[in-house]
Amino acid sequence: MPLLKIVSTAPLRLDLKRLHSSVMGIFNTPSTGVQITSSEVSDMYPAGIFVEMRAKAKPERDAAWMKQALGDLTLAFKDAGAPEDVRIRCEMFDEQLLYKNC
Repeated sequence: MPLLKIVSTAPLRLDLKRLHSSVMGIFNTPSTGVQITSSEVSDMYPAGIFVEMRAKAKPERDAAWMKQALGDLTLAFKDAGAPEDVRIRCEMFDEQLLYKNC
């Protein structure tokens, strides 16, 4: 499940439904497989919009695929109303190491 945590130093007016749909398409996941949170902080350096993302590692999600996916995510943020460039950090995890109660 891709999990996106968006942090910004200014109020965001993102269309989260549109962004959610884009992430589903990029990562080929069902709607229940994507979670997006957004929060505003009073201070962050460098200022702007930062996204911390976690997604399941899969054989097809190699370095070349991830480079393309990050480019697509950047465009998806712009389409959803991001006012500036977004810095995205993505961590891929092994599902066998994931423990959850949901």
